[in-house]
Amino acid sequence: MKKISSRIIAAILVLCMALPGFSVLSAAAEDDTALEDSIVFTLSKKSETKDTVKLSFSITQGNLLCADMTIESELECTDISFNTEFSTLLVNYGGVMAKNAEEGKFSFACVETVSAPIEIAELTYSKSEATGIVAADFTAKVDSCYRQDADGNDVAPSFSIVSTVAETHAHVKASEAVVTKAATCLENGECVYYCTECGAVLEKISIGALNHQNTETLTTDPTCTETGLTKVVCKDCGETVSETVIPATGHQSTETLTTDPTCTETGLTKVVCKDCGETVSETVIPATGHKETETLTTDPTCTENGVTKVVCKACGETISETVIPATGHKETETLTTDPTCTENGVTKVVCKTCGETISETAIPATGHQHTKKEALAPGCTTEGYVRTVCEDCNTIIESTSIAAAGHKYLTYRKEPTCTADGLQCFRCSVCKDTKNETVLHATGHQYSDWITIKEATYSSAGVMRKTCKYCGIYEEKTIPMIKVEVKEIVIVPEEDFTLNYKKTDRLQADVFPLEAAYSANIVWTSSDPSIVSVDQNGTVTAKKVGTATITAKTADGKVKATRNITVKYSTWQWIIVYVLFGWIWYV
Repeated sequence: MKKISSRIIAAILVLCMALPGFSVLSAAAEDDTALEDSIVFTLSKKSETKDTVKLSFSITQGNLLCADMTIESELECTDISFNTEFSTLLVNYGGVMAKNAEEGKFSFACVETVSAPIEIAELTYSKSEATGIVAADFTAKVDSCYRQDADGNDVAPSFSIVSTVAETHAHVKASEAVVTKAATCLENGECVYYCTECGAVLEKISIGALNHQNTETLTTDPTCTETGLTKVVCKDCGETVSETVIPATGHQSTETLTTDPTCTETGLTKVVCKDCGETVSETVIPATGHKETETLTTDPTCTENGVTKVVCKACGETISETVIPATGHKETETLTTDPTCTENGVTKVVCKTCGETISETAIPATGHQHTKKEALAPGCTTEGYVRTVCEDCNTIIESTSIAAAGHKYLTYRKEPTCTADGLQCFRCSVCKDTKNETVLHATGHQYSDWITIKEATYSSAGVMRKTCKYCGIYEEKTIPMIKVEVKEIVIVPEEDFTLNYKKTDRLQADVFPLEAAYSANIVWTSSDPSIVSVDQNGTVTAKKVGTATITAKTADGKVKATRNITVKYSTWQWIIVYVLFGWIWYV
């Protein structure tokens, strides 16, 4: 088979993955055309925990174009991931890969040779029981494999599978013990060492009781009359380990406090303990008596007597008093208050010395002699009136009330919007008073579902819109333009050509399929810009005599096309350069 057959095999391998249990080819070991140099596959354990195990399947000898492999196990395969280096190699060679974790199957096909040693895939299995895996848990099979001979034909070589998974599980003891029961002051604890791969308990170690190892001393100091206490307490469990009584200290530090006697009251000398404040002893100091006095005089008034007092200067107590008779009203004046409409006036005789009224004579009120009429219209809640008022004193002589008209309420409603609150209430049409107000909360925008108003095409982006059904405001988002991968680039003109020095021309890059033209990003480059330069519009400029290769490629560089351009002098340019000394201008 030629290389093209590998592409067909690749398609069959992908179909194999999609249909579990379907075997594409017979085992190479049974093929009569197997080569003498065999292929060696290796199954090995990469890592293991009590919950999962990871295996590696590799080619350790020989080279291959394609292979179809299965790992059978009672354990559940949760993932098959191809090695990054292996995947990159296949992508660069135009190969394909396929996998089916449920069946433990994986395959690959390539148009170029994949050589050992290289890891193909990593398989992850979950463990339902905390037991270590062994070689018997897995059976590796290669359903088919092919390589290429010297003539480029695909042939089935002999192969073997080597498993480096151990026949029996060797426990891997954890580096640190796990405490399963903490020790207390009175009870032993326990810690264990687990197997890091299967979780089995390998060793149990007893942790001795702490026996109140972490203690603190708490002291209650004694007072003058009460004993103290020193107590040793376990900081871990709070139990009291020991107690020691501290005797009372007695009154060791005292001070004398003295309250001095007054003229009429005794004093006191007191001995007090400075530590507890208790009184130890008391001594009474006799009163001193009134030793120094002074005479104070209050002068008499028109109606009240005065007094002369002898007072103790030390305590302020009055020792004796002498009365001074009142002087009587010696100088008077007459004061008159005029009468009003409703109140009498008065003529008073007043003492000029003390201000006391000696006699009074009433002046009769004049009565309301000048009146006027006033009126006030009633409001919704206030009464009106019609009344007679005295113009002299503003007294209301007569008044008639007019009952309040009352509110004339009408229903008022302001509808809410998407963003502003509304209001519903009863409003008086006369005074605008309101009652029973209810806030109608803003409804918020009620958007419709996203609707495509412009479909995305190969040449333009689309637009989706959602609209508020109440206020019409809307939001939009862009639907990305449909991108089509470029499969081929054709540069027009399609043949290499010659361009005269200092001339320009335009190259056109046609991409296929045609739909890819709208999203394609074509990058133009020149192998020698000093001979022929090119801009990103495909315009080429001849810079000097020579040949350069112009390349048009996609931004990722996967697809490209080239065109060779030769720069030469035209006939007139040759005449200018070599006959008319034009080399001065054309160098």
